[in-house]
Amino acid sequence: MKKSTILFPLLLAGILIYSCTKNDNEDELKNEFEEFVFTAKKNDEKWTATKGWGYFYKGSRDIVFTGAAEDSVYYQEEDLSLSVNYEDLTIGQKNRNIDASFRFVVGGDQVALSYIKTDNPDDSYIIIEKIDTVNKIIEGKFIVSLKREYVDDDTIIRMTNGRFNMKYEDRQSIYQ
Repeated sequence: MKKSTILFPLLLAGILIYSCTKNDNEDELKNEFEEFVFTAKKNDEKWTATKGWGYFYKGSRDIVFTGAAEDSVYYQEEDLSLSVNYEDLTIGQKNRNIDASFRFVVGGDQVALSYIKTDNPDDSYIIIEKIDTVNKIIEGKFIVSLKREYVDDDTIIRMTNGRFNMKYEDRQSIYQ
């Protein structure tokens, strides 16, 4: 009886220590996806998104991805959305048939300023370098010129040296 009284606590301690050890396989799975990246130069100044999201809409075959640069002190953000139709894509080449928008959002949901892609197709493009449809990762580069929406002025935002690497989700439609 004395042996089992000593062995039981040792066995229990061993099980607890083993179950609390780090599982190296979990780390390997987490590190398969390189960190989220969505960055550009906004009018020649560094602009980096702190969060992002992407969707592939199966119905329209559009890929839409957004990066948002948050300023938590003032509860505001700038977000840049890029959209391209999957059927128009040629991996590694400039895709000029794109949509883009840039918004300055305050208070979490109030759009203070809104910009859309300029009319000149030579001013904007996306180069999709990789689409991993199994792991749902999209990677590429972009340049986008945007003009004020709803206001007739000459303000242009030029996003250059853009780069993104992010996960996306499949959706049936934009209304899902």
